[in-house]
Amino acid sequence: DVLCLFGEFFAESVHKGGYLRMLQSMGDNLKEFVRNLNNMHHQLERSLRTAAFPSFKVSDADGPDGHFKLSYYSLRGALLTPVV
Repeated sequence: DVLCLFGEFFAESVHKGGYLRMLQSMGDNLKEFVRNLNNMHHQLERSLRTAAFPSFKVSDADGPDGHFKLSYYSLRGALLTPVV
């Protein structure tokens, strides 16, 4: 599957490129990490001006269970549809 291969490539590139520490600093849990993705994308846009990064919106769900709703927006279409 192409998305799995890309995920493996991305994870290896992050590790070899020295970006692991940056990603680890983006939050202590998935919800915090996703909330910080837009900030990371805005920083990357400075050097990758032609890139079209997606944006994410995190909405809290009712209840103490930690669930949240994740909304994904992209000019490139629904790239993450099979993942979500």
